[in-house]
Order: sequence, then structure tokens, then C-alpha cells
Amino acid sequence: ISGGPLVSLAIATNLLAALTGSASGGLTIALDALGDTYLQIAQTAHIDPGLMHRVAVIGSGTLDSLPHNGAVVTLLAVC
Repeated sequence: ISGGPLVSLAIATNLLAALTGSASGGLTIALDALGDTYLQIAQTAHIDPGLMHRVAVIGSGTLDSLPHNGAVVTLLAVC
């Protein structure tokens, strides 16, 4: 994905959070599957790993509120 490693990581975690319907689930899958690769990219590009983590966390919290999110499903059932 063009735009550099930060954009790529944000999009990857965003898509995984959308697929799972969960920010924490998407973040866990993204970092388990891609964490080592992005850590190497961060070290090569002299990017702070803390910044990479923050971008991943913010990226995972965007599309996690789709209708198949567990909290949304529960709220709709209660209503």
C-alpha cells in the first residue's frame, strides 16, 4: 500500500477490525500476523515503535462499530 508504513498499518488494522467487528480483535489479529514485519519496517525507516502502535490502535477503532459488532448486536437486541 502506498503512503508509507504508517498508512499501510492503519489500513490493515482498520480492515481487520471491520471484518471482525471488534477493535481489540482486529488489533490482536493484525499485530499477531503483521507485528514482526512492521517492527522491522519501523526499525529500517527509523520510526518509533510506539508511534506504530498508536497508529494501529487508532486505525482499529474506526470501522469496529459496524452492525456486526458485538456491542451493537446486544444493544439492538435489548432495544
